[in-house]
Amino acid sequence: MLNQVNRSSNFFATQLFCRVPRRWQTSQAATADTAPRRSYDPVNTYAEAKARGLKPMSSLSVLTRDTTVSISDLFAGLEEAVSGIDKDMYSAVLGRGHLLFSKLHALNKDNASVPDSLLFSKLLTILQSSGFLHWSHVERVIRQLLAEKKYDKALELWNSTLDQFGSNISFYLPSSKKIDFEPEIGFRAAGLAAYLLKSLDTNTTPEPAVVKRLVGDKKLQKRHVNFVIQSLNLSTDSKAKIADLFEEHVFRPDPNSVQLLKSAHSLAVAQKYDSMESLLKRIFVAKEKSQVQFTQKSYAMLMEIYNVSSKYEKTLALWGELVKSGTKPEIDSWNQFLNAHVSSDAPQKLLRIESVYKLLTQSVQPNSTTYNIMINGYLSSKELNKGLDFYKAHKSNVSESELQTLKNTLLAALAKYDYIEQTDSLFNVFTAEAASKNTVFEPNVQVYNIVLQRLLKKSDFKKAIELGDQIAASNTIVPDSALFSSLFETLTHKADETGISAPLLIQELVSSKVKKINNSATITDLVRELANNPATISVAENLMQQLREQKTRLPPQVYNSMVIYESAQGRADKAIQYFYQGLEAGSRLQTWFYNNIFKALSMTGDTDGIRDFYDFVKTNSKDKPNRVTFYYMLRAAQLKDDHIFAQWTIDELSEANLANLGDQVPRILERYSKSGLSVPSTLKLSANIHST
Repeated sequence: MLNQVNRSSNFFATQLFCRVPRRWQTSQAATADTAPRRSYDPVNTYAEAKARGLKPMSSLSVLTRDTTVSISDLFAGLEEAVSGIDKDMYSAVLGRGHLLFSKLHALNKDNASVPDSLLFSKLLTILQSSGFLHWSHVERVIRQLLAEKKYDKALELWNSTLDQFGSNISFYLPSSKKIDFEPEIGFRAAGLAAYLLKSLDTNTTPEPAVVKRLVGDKKLQKRHVNFVIQSLNLSTDSKAKIADLFEEHVFRPDPNSVQLLKSAHSLAVAQKYDSMESLLKRIFVAKEKSQVQFTQKSYAMLMEIYNVSSKYEKTLALWGELVKSGTKPEIDSWNQFLNAHVSSDAPQKLLRIESVYKLLTQSVQPNSTTYNIMINGYLSSKELNKGLDFYKAHKSNVSESELQTLKNTLLAALAKYDYIEQTDSLFNVFTAEAASKNTVFEPNVQVYNIVLQRLLKKSDFKKAIELGDQIAASNTIVPDSALFSSLFETLTHKADETGISAPLLIQELVSSKVKKINNSATITDLVRELANNPATISVAENLMQQLREQKTRLPPQVYNSMVIYESAQGRADKAIQYFYQGLEAGSRLQTWFYNNIFKALSMTGDTDGIRDFYDFVKTNSKDKPNRVTFYYMLRAAQLKDDHIFAQWTIDELSEANLANLGDQVPRILERYSKSGLSVPSTLKLSANIHST
């Protein structure tokens, strides 16, 4: 007998949905008992507004919500209302104009013979002739023309609007009224989208002069065009081609943009090399298109990016380009040129380092960065004495704060290249020097991490545990994510020696340090590392609770991580808790994100919970369920042997009309088809199921 779906005993609805943040709950209409009582009769129709003698602006407001008005009456009412409205009410009419566009669309939805664009154009004409036109109204009509694939008409409207009013953002405002609206980027993006779509449709190459007119002096970005075309029914391939056209014919960033260079540097540090190279390609293309040369600062930043990503040959190529340009290299570029030789393992490394340093000192004044690079260079070449002598020779050439950095560089390099005894000895020297000046020397977290890693690599667990205890007891050392990772490894060895569980030791460490962490990236990495290990996921949960009690503002990525790892463990209640907290923190309700909840619920066979969550997703998310979503739903049906839920899921899957069902979904559908469930013929075709 088929399982009966008991909606009244729904665990998800009764235990979990009540936790949904208020803004994610569907608001309920007020009942007759709770609705406020009015002391007047509301005006619901435009005809009644006229009969009562309401002011034109009030009558226009009534027109936007009149459920009895026809299309012809709407146009007549609009013309009548705006003729009596003072031009000082421009900003108030603006929004009501958009409401009327939406109303026209609703009134015309069942009319196959008259397109919306025709009606929208008439509305636009009325707003223009009355002096209440805004660029966003024109954009609205253009977007409708694009939806109807009338690209030429969209461009004609865009060009005529620009010709009539000019390119200043105030061209829709009365000259006597100074009102600043948002830039006309939306208007220009709509025109550009129309042109790119036409180029794609006719398989022609966009003309630079046309693109220049469409873009004007605005820096349009790909996301601006995407915003225009997102509501169009374009294939993934078409969207990709539009993006390519934009990159090739429109994109024109400043090749010396510090923001772009910093973004590329961040990608290099994060080891996201594909994204880094993609961004750098855009920068080099921009340089070629604009014929603008790189500045000294840009050369230095680019060389540093390549050094960070271990692409030293590209650093050297940039150096050659800089020298060839005839520009005298400055200290920042010299330092990166030197660092490329220090970091690479090419033959005759020491000779190359010393030769470049000699040329550097003959051309520019070295700075503290130069000295740090040289110390790393000597120690990486196993030249201990030269490294120590270099430090002694130049420590007086830097400021006090720069000297602290130089000391940390020396300690880190000593530890990195296995000079552990010298590291300890020099640390004692630095500590004594600081004490003689009534100050304290504290190595940075990078030094501690390198020393710990070397001790662990050598299996010197006794010293590693001693150092770990010292760090844990310190009130001034705030570990970063890398040091936390090393400390966790150290604590597992301490657990083996003491018999105390590693999760308990880790919990004590995290609890003692968390109040001092003010770096969101460190918190995110820490939560991810703890949650990714089933043995320490409870520590991650306690950390999340502690952070919330401290009222620490957590980034969405933290909640996303908790959802992923809790779902992987099948802990649906916890996953859903973090899911809704993530939405409140700014997580986007995307398919990959909510699929984690379907995964967790499917592991327990909670078909009732899945059904309610599916309704929530359909109501609140613009991102539609994909084949993974339906796989989890069908898996839950199998686990619970719930054929009623399975049939409902199959019907929803058929309605979704997915282009790709993958491998697993068709196999499940075939089994259900053989068991007697109804699988629509179109779905069978998509799943390649042969009728028996």
